Order: sequence, then structure tokens, then C-alpha cells
Amino acid sequence: MKMTFIILMLIVLISIFFAGCPQQVFYKISITIEGDGQVLFNPYQPEYSKNQKVKITAEPENGWKFDHWEDALSGSVNSANIIMNSNKNVKVVFVEETFSLSVVIQGNGNVSISPEKENYSFDETVILTANSETKWTFDHWVGDLTGNQNPATINMHEDKNITAVFKMEDYELNIIETSDGNVLKNPDKIY
Repeated sequence: MKMTFIILMLIVLISIFFAGCPQQVFYKISITIEGDGQVLFNPYQPEYSKNQKVKITAEPENGWKFDHWEDALSGSVNSANIIMNSNKNVKVVFVEETFSLSVVIQGNGNVSISPEKENYSFDETVILTANSETKWTFDHWVGDLTGNQNPATINMHEDKNITAVFKMEDYELNIIETSDGNVLKNPDKIY
């Protein structure tokens, strides 16, 4: 009987001791990703203790850029701190990068662009064909495209500014004076 009493007292004392000790509380972060990218945590843990500060960083894949946070975070800076005082749901939004193409003409001619559109996706292929007007010839490209290859192919991974340079055709003209004082031109063309 004494032994039973001692065991019961021990159980009661242990229960009182542990009831008075606060239990450690842990929280989780749930991430939703829209678009192509990933989220890094510092520190990275499966659970975080109450009031622990966690740095969350959004890293886009090639051709994408970070746009904004939603739910437990907000803003458009790709790195943010969050205080773990509850379970957190965080949404990160990545959007596809687009790039513009500007083509300027120097001289008389035009440039066909295929495909021709306002913005291009990351690494999209574009073909530029320089077409000269009468008495003009395509000479070369300047800017984000160099050389004289025509047509030329570019890949869009940034905004591009390109100039197509056309030059007047050169002709060799020989003037021949005849014995009767007339002048002949060779070749006999209108320039």
C-alpha cells in the first residue's frame, strides 16, 4: 500500500511538473509557385519555432522574373523576412520576361522581321531580312547585330536595337570623247 501511494504521488508530481513547463511550438511554411522559379529559405528547416525569423528569397528560372509575393508576404522585392508566429502560406509569382526589338533604317530600304510582334519571349528566334530599294544596296548591320549576313538570325535574351545600313549603288562611268566633240558614256545607263 505504501508502495502504491509513493507511485501515485510520483505520477502526480511528474504531471504537475510537466504541466507547468511550456511546450515548444513549431510552425510550417507552405509555398505556392506561379510561373517558373524556386524559393530558398534561410535557415531551411521543415518546421520553425515560435517567433523565429526566416529569410525567403525568390529565384526565377531563365526567361522569367520575380513579380510579387501574395498571402503572408507582400511586395515586389524578391527577398523578404517572415516572423513565424503561425503556420504561413506564401505565394510567389514569376512572370515570363519579354524583350523588344527596335530596327532603324539608314539609307533607302526596309527590313522584314519574322515573326514581327511587339515583344519576344526569352531565347525566341527572329529572322531579319534587309530589302534595298532601287539603286541602293544593303551594306551591313549596326548595334546588337553586326556584320553583313542577310538574312540574319538573332535570339532574344534582352532588348535589342539594330540599324540596317543601306548605301547607294556605285557605278563606274567612263566618259569617252569622240572626235566630233560628242561625249559618250559607258555603260549607257541613266543614273
